[in-house]
Amino acid sequence: MSTGGCSRLSSGLKEVLDRNYLSIPGFSTVYSKIVIITDRDEAETELNFIQQMKDALNEYSVICDNELENDRWIKCKMPTEIKEEVEFAFLLFIIPFE
Repeated sequence: MSTGGCSRLSSGLKEVLDRNYLSIPGFSTVYSKIVIITDRDEAETELNFIQQMKDALNEYSVICDNELENDRWIKCKMPTEIKEEVEFAFLLFIIPFE
């Protein structure tokens, strides 16, 4: 989905996580891979995006196997509304890399 700008990326992620939260595991409504792609404007942009994504993931009680960083897939899981668990892979892709 398009979020309408980098300032709205965390809102877009929350929409996706909300859909996973309301989904029943094993059904096609669960997002199994989530990718956030954006460009960077300044040197500190990467740290800001990472923190925004962490905050959104924490809001939905997402547990990830590794620390969130740029250009690295991580495995995550979260509870659903019916207390089931859904798993997904997450990638934050900020370009250019340097």
